[in-house]
Amino acid sequence: MTTSSLRPFPSRFASLIACLCAVMLAGCDSPESTIREIRENLSAFQRQPNIITLDTLDKSFKKIDAQILDLEARERIDEADLYRRQAMLMREEYRQTRINFLKWSQRQSRSQSESQ
Repeated sequence: MTTSSLRPFPSRFASLIACLCAVMLAGCDSPESTIREIRENLSAFQRQPNIITLDTLDKSFKKIDAQILDLEARERIDEADLYRRQAMLMREEYRQTRINFLKWSQRQSRSQSESQ
């Protein structure tokens, strides 16, 4: 065997490894993992409200919206609908939780200003 006949193997192997890495990275950033991330952050926010978790939730909702659009672009309509419905339900829960947090925050601000 000559060296030139062995060359395609490393090239193909490198391509295969690159594809596998891309699939694994894409799997880590799947709509399913984003939905799970939203659920976890929403639960954390409900237990202990804070601005950081609120910002994280906002980013996660933007992320799932982009992922849903990507699924639609790839004509995976059933999956897109499934994630859209899940995101809508969680978004409604998020909105209500956020409203309650803002009301609580305003009451805290008023009580602090009255005590001064």
